This record gives sequence, C-alpha cells and structure tokens, in this order.
Amino acid sequence: MTFAALTAEQEAVVLSDKTVFVTACPGAGKTRVIVEAFLREGGRAQAAHGVLVLSFSRCAADEIRKRCVREGRASAFEYPHFVDTFDAFVSRFLVAPFRNRWCPGRPVTYLDSWDRLGVKVHLRLKNAPPPIPLSAFELKDVDAVALQPRNVEYAFRKAAAQHLDALNAEANALRGKLLARGYMTCADGRALALSRVREARGQPVLKAIAARFPVAIVDEVQDCNSADLEILERLMAAGVRTLAVGDPNQDIYRFRGADGRRAARLFVSASQLSLTGNHRSTENICRFASSVKLAAGSDTAVGRYGAEVSPVVVLGYEPPLDAGLGDAFVVRLRALRISAEDGAVLAYQEADALAAVGRTKDAGASRVAKLASAIEVFRSAAPRPADLLAATEHAESLLLAKHGLKCSSALPKEVAQRNGIDSVALRTEALRILCSLAKESIGIGDASWLERARCALDRADMLLPTGTTCASGQVLKKAGKEWRVPEAPCEFRGTATTVHAAKGREYPGVMVVLPPGKRTKQLLDEWETRQDSEGRAVLYVAATRAQRLLVLAAPNEYASRVYSLASRDGAHCVLDPIARQGVEEAVLVEA
Repeated sequence: MTFAALTAEQEAVVLSDKTVFVTACPGAGKTRVIVEAFLREGGRAQAAHGVLVLSFSRCAADEIRKRCVREGRASAFEYPHFVDTFDAFVSRFLVAPFRNRWCPGRPVTYLDSWDRLGVKVHLRLKNAPPPIPLSAFELKDVDAVALQPRNVEYAFRKAAAQHLDALNAEANALRGKLLARGYMTCADGRALALSRVREARGQPVLKAIAARFPVAIVDEVQDCNSADLEILERLMAAGVRTLAVGDPNQDIYRFRGADGRRAARLFVSASQLSLTGNHRSTENICRFASSVKLAAGSDTAVGRYGAEVSPVVVLGYEPPLDAGLGDAFVVRLRALRISAEDGAVLAYQEADALAAVGRTKDAGASRVAKLASAIEVFRSAAPRPADLLAATEHAESLLLAKHGLKCSSALPKEVAQRNGIDSVALRTEALRILCSLAKESIGIGDASWLERARCALDRADMLLPTGTTCASGQVLKKAGKEWRVPEAPCEFRGTATTVHAAKGREYPGVMVVLPPGKRTKQLLDEWETRQDSEGRAVLYVAATRAQRLLVLAAPNEYASRVYSLASRDGAHCVLDPIARQGVEEAVLVEA
C-alpha cells in the first residue's frame, strides 16, 4: 500500500499530543500512521526516553519494522525504544527482571503454549479419558489451572467430567514441574505480571516504565484481554500517554478473553479519532465487507484498486474439501493476472485451509513423517514464524536422537545444554539440514529422499559430548504409507493458513473456506442477523485481507444463501457451483 502523503485524518492522529483512541477501518493506513507517529515521537524524545510500540502478533510488529527500514529509519529500533508484541513486553519488563517465584536462579523460557512441549495429562484410572493436552487447562489464578470442558473433544467430555478433580490435580502437578524447570507460557507471564503491578511494591516498577516510555502506541487494541487492559490502565495511570488503534469489527480473539467493549470504555475519556477510506481493496470487496459488519455501511475504496470491477465469487462445492477448490481459485487468480504464489486461502481452522489446496498439516506420527512435514514448511511461499520454529525444533530433536538423546517434555535447546552440546551449533545444523532438503520436492514414498535425509544427518557437524552414538538409519526408519507427503495436487503455491494468522496482512487474492457442518450454518445465522459474534468477526477479517479478488468457498447446500448475504449491501457477486472440469473456460468467458 502506498501513499503520496498522509490524509488529513492520518495527520491528525500523528500530530496528536494527547491520549487518543483511534477507530480504523481495514486498509485505512493504520500501520503507516503508527510508523509515522513512532518516528515523530522518537525524534523528539529526550535522552534515554523511548517510545513503546505494542502489537498482538509478530507479523504486525514485523510489518512496522519493515516500514521503518524502507523509510531509512532502521536505527529507530535501537535503545531506548521498544517495538514488539505485548507478550515480549510483559516478559522483558514485568517478568524477567524479577526473581522467578517458581524457579529462583533459573532463566525463564517463554512458550506461546504448553503445546510446544507436547505435554499431556495422563490418568491411569478405569474409564479415564485419553491424555488431554495441558493447554486445555486454563488459569484460575497465578498458581492454579482447571480443565475447561469446551477444550476437550466432545466424545470424551463425559469421561473428563467424571474425573475432573483428578485431572485438575494431575495438571497442576505437571505444570508445577515445568514451571520449576524454568518454562512459562504467555498466559502464566501475564498472570504473574498482573499480580506484581497490583501490589504496592509494583508501583515503582510502573513509574520506572513510565519514565523510560512517556509515550506508548498500541496496535489492535480490541484484541486486548482483561489482563492486558489492566496493565495498560495502570501504565496510563503512571503517566504514559497512549495512542491506541483498533477496529471493533475485528475482535476475533474472544476465545482468549479479548474484550473490545472494555477497551473502548478504557479510552472513553480520551480524544476520539477515526481513520476512514480503504486504500487496500476494491469497491466491490468493501461492499461485501459491509454485509458482514455489525451495522451496514461500506467503507469508501480510495486506493489503487478501488475502481476495479471484479466480482466477489461464491464457489459452491460438494464436501469433502479437496484440491479442486485450489484449482478453481488458481483459475480465478490467473484471470486477473495474479500469480498463484500471491494468493491466500484462509479458514477458521488451518486443516480446512490446507485441505482446500490438497495439503495436510501432519503426514503422520513417525520421525520421517514429521521431517517431511517440516521440509514442506520450509518450501512453502509464506510460512508462519511458529511453523518455522516447530520445523526447526523437530530437526534439532532428530539430531539429538541420533546421539541417543530424547526430547521428552523439553525443548531441544534444554536437552542440548543439559548434555554439554552447543545449542547454537545444534540450531545451525538443523537449519542447514532443512534448507538443503527443501531444495527438492518430496515424492510419495520416495526412498531416494529418505536416503538424502539420512545422509544429511550423517554429515551433521556439532560440538558433541563424548559417548556412544547411533546411526541415522535408526533415527529415520521408513514408516510405510503414513509418512507420505506428496506435492500439492493443485497448482496453488500461496499461503494456506488460519484467519488469525493472516490478520494484519494483505493479499492480491483471497479465498475464504467455509467448511461443511454445523459451524457454517451457525455462522450464516449470525451473519444474516448481524450478531456480535466471533464467527462473524472472523469472516469480516478474512474478507478484508483481499485487495483485488475475493472468493468464498461454501458447501453447495449453503452456497445460495451465502450468495444472497454477500450481495445484500450492493456487492456484485457471482455464484459458481464448482465445476471441477471446465471451470477455466467459464471463468475466462465471464472475465
């Protein structure tokens, strides 16, 4: 997105010297405004005083960094400024500087979720449910977790309810052991930080932060949960002038307690400004977005693609999801001369997005299968940082397994350090293996690829401890059909991910996948009545990532209803019950 100059609305935000709450529609240039405000405030800050910029996703923080670099201001990220996620801020300023209450004297390893360790709660009792991920147990307070039934598979909820006390006790014992080893989730960090700032001895900490950062800029403020908002409120009370930017229509993190209404109440006495005008999308996509909003009202398309007239396409398909949808999407992309690598397929659940383009999240449980999946992550056009990290850690675990070391409920880094292995060398070798194997595609049951992987492990050069090693052939045993990771059977080579992962990004073309089942029917009911629901907000965010082309893939039984809702605010839509053969001719004639 490019601007000749700031608009009057954008300039008013940048030049404001008060605490401000800014409501911004999609594509209104809020990232540009945040960058300009950051550079302005940083340029006039006194010595040792910095600007605090917080976002709620790594991609948003990275985008702010990229914008500054493009404008020749890369040095803006140096001390005393801080530009990162809310989690990083909590870790750096409210957790790390203090004595760890659970493991004094040990450094903290921050985790997005306990799932990164793969830890589960096991009960060895009659009629007990299968192992339940520790992440299914949510914080009651800083020292205790409790199982939430909604986080358990439906078929096992009754069994979990019968053993609830035992499960909670086992979960808290397991969590206690992990905390004592120095692990901590982002949720644990927030709870710990909040307990500290509520205490009288926490006030000097807040005052010190306010002295370092007289100004804070908060992106996507509607994604703040109650803990985030309380921390912000206490920082503001300590004297931090705040610029908060958000869109109440994009509050898609309610599952983690995000509260857009409370965020608005926190800033009720602040100056209220707006950013209007969509510089990203076509007028037609803006009209579709109006159909999904809580209240009808189309944003004006004012950007380079505003006048394009390509329709919103509703692709009806017969379940189950398969690569035929990806093929149809590629045809639509090519009709507008958009590369198949520049599109995005988005869904609420990643498995649905991947299925629509013939991919799979995990080809199997064996080491070979997981390595093959890791390679596919490195081969993809725009992998998520979390997926890259998981892929790298799996390669590290293979290198450790080669030398007889298992990563049970521990990160490879911890296992390496515990056994005298240089963790930097381990990470270097893991990346080398992944990059070398990613140069060639993986065929179905490809024995030659398996041999290349074994050779790559054999060539690994690390600072290893003395001791017995095992051959790589024992580490990578061929695992039959379950390890197969074929090339995607459709020509789509772009991003296939969740709506939440795509938030803050934009793509020339987007296909939103509505899966078969009750969830889609519920979404359509919420859409039709403009309910204040998370599902409706997720659809709104997904659609507004699109710049030129928006495609909605819906089961045939719902396609006509989707078409009716999509066009109710004046959007030009096309209903195409997917013809998996002959799609290209139909699209090209229409285009």
